[in-house]
Amino acid sequence: MDRVRLEHLKEKNRAFVRRKTWEEHELFQDCVRSLGNARLIEAIEETRGLIHSMCGRFSFDEYGHIKGSRPAAVDELDFGTDQTWYIVWDDAALPAVAWGGGPLPNEGHDLFAVAFDTYIFNSSFTEIVHRDSSGRLWRYP
Repeated sequence: MDRVRLEHLKEKNRAFVRRKTWEEHELFQDCVRSLGNARLIEAIEETRGLIHSMCGRFSFDEYGHIKGSRPAAVDELDFGTDQTWYIVWDDAALPAVAWGGGPLPNEGHDLFAVAFDTYIFNSSFTEIVHRDSSGRLWRYP
């Protein structure tokens, strides 16, 4: 077997294992179902690109908090339906999710149960919400 074919098979296997991981992640599946109008971003390059853009637009401290953010409450969160919102978690095995916005179903419990840290940001990278591992919500601006 030549080297190129072997690398192709390895990459295919990594993609299979990654997909299997989130397909069997019950909390992630519950979250996606609860959001309704959500689209999975399965391509790892696209998810990495979103995270890279998020990190380039917002400043983070050593704990993963957004610098200049303020505490927030779930009932004050407004995810307008006039743009796409992206959701990423601190678990690299999970794909990002594109969501049409609106109120968080079940006060966000399904969304925040997926992983320790959750980030929700809009497509123009002007607003971001972070739920940290201690359960606190932060919003910027």
